[in-house]
Amino acid sequence: MDLRRLHELHLIDFAIFDIKKKAASLDPGRGIQAQIAKLTQYFDLKNQELHALTGEQKDIELSQQTAAAREKRINDEIYGGKTINPREIENLQAELKNIAKKRDRAEERLLELMDLVPPAKKLADEAKAQVDKKQAELVEFQKGVLLVKKQLEDDYRKYVTARPAAEKAVDPVMLAKYNAIKAKQGGIGMTDVLKGSCAACGMKIPTKAIEGAKEGKVFTCEACHRIIYATDGLV
Repeated sequence: MDLRRLHELHLIDFAIFDIKKKAASLDPGRGIQAQIAKLTQYFDLKNQELHALTGEQKDIELSQQTAAAREKRINDEIYGGKTINPREIENLQAELKNIAKKRDRAEERLLELMDLVPPAKKLADEAKAQVDKKQAELVEFQKGVLLVKKQLEDDYRKYVTARPAAEKAVDPVMLAKYNAIKAKQGGIGMTDVLKGSCAACGMKIPTKAIEGAKEGKVFTCEACHRIIYATDGLV
């Protein structure tokens, strides 16, 4: 009976141990987060390319407006009836030619940009859509993780609450030995016998130890030193 009560305590301790292990290994979605980071990096690149093109487009359009305004002022000076010496007229006409050349080059570039901007925008939009999709996937994944976390927390509270009564029912001498072994063996102080072997480490358990455990005596695994528990004859 004492060994069975100890085993009942062990089952609680093992459940607590297992819950802690599962809680520590909960994945918040690291794989999806890595994918999001990679997709975001790609989106940032495509978005920068798009902004560079649209920025250049706006700059050219603004410079065209400035050039047109300057061209109008020059024409007003030349043909506005104001007396200008021939040298000034020559300089103004040369400036008009220069403005016209720049305008033509700018018009050619604007036509190029009209072809470049739409596909660049499409790539940026598609990249953003992929990021949004993965972020939504991460949200759903983390909702599931939170549900698992809550269940683990509920189970943990249940076992921790049940432990004092189970511990009180165990013989103090046996409990002290169990707790000492448990402290040395990473939180697991007892092990079942499965097909003649230790369930914890796999070591073959001597028949004498198994028979003794069946009689309620304390025997330990020769390898991991945990108290062995053999069900036959005890339940």
